[in-house]
Amino acid sequence: WSKTTIAKMFAQQEYCGDVINFKSTAKSFRNKTRVENPKENWVIIKDVHEPIIDRETWEQVQKLVEKTERRPPKDKNQKKSIFTSFLYSGDCGHKLWFNFNQKNPIIRFFSCSNYKGMRGAREKRVRAVGTGRSPKSATNEKDKPSLVFGAGGEI
Repeated sequence: WSKTTIAKMFAQQEYCGDVINFKSTAKSFRNKTRVENPKENWVIIKDVHEPIIDRETWEQVQKLVEKTERRPPKDKNQKKSIFTSFLYSGDCGHKLWFNFNQKNPIIRFFSCSNYKGMRGAREKRVRAVGTGRSPKSATNEKDKPSLVFGAGGEI
């Protein structure tokens, strides 16, 4: 079983042995487009069939899911770097993507689009704030990133 299958099972109350009716309705008998009903209009019939997940476990999972912090969606008005879509990796030639830290948006960096677990690029990311030093303390020449921004301000 995959992770998404189990997550879907814990998200749907039907796996507790319940039947939920009137989750959606058709607009009319001619237009079969489905429209979601609000939860207060649902009819829930409990313990109709044998549950795959016991109710106690399902309710515990629902409490945990409610407490889980979700990352907010990307802000479309987020200020982008002026070098977005112009920088390429010196190692592999792939584009560098502009990113920022979700918890601290002041921390911004470029990451190689080819870097997926050391598949091709040597350096995973390059800080977008110029310090004159490499993002990590490189001891030998092959460990240094291929692109380091000079001292001077922000990119």
